[in-house]
Amino acid sequence: MAAKYIEDKVKKAGGNSSLEYTNKKEAIEDILWALINTKEFMFNN
Repeated sequence: MAAKYIEDKVKKAGGNSSLEYTNKKEAIEDILWALINTKEFMFNN
């Protein structure tokens, strides 16, 4: 699911390499925040 999310965000850049990089970075940040904010992470780490 995470890989698909990143791939979809990169595709939205439309071939613009600078925008692809930005979108990929934002997608990875989104995934990390989602993982960090799970109950399992908060209580086990």
